[in-house]
Amino acid sequence: MKPIQRTNIPGWRREVRPKEAAAIIGCSVGFVYALMKDGQIESRALLRRGYQRGIRLIDVASIKRFLA
Repeated sequence: MKPIQRTNIPGWRREVRPKEAAAIIGCSVGFVYALMKDGQIESRALLRRGYQRGIRLIDVASIKRFLA
């Protein structure tokens, strides 16, 4: 048997936003945030100095590990 190829996982990008990660996994964005909170998916935040909110980036390799 041949392994199933996932065409929606970007091969050239190392990090994606939560909305893109939800599309890759096939779940809601809220579930992606829950996975990040539980530590099942690795993420980081880009914050500007003096701001509390920033951009959340999720490692594509951790998504692949979660799906495996």
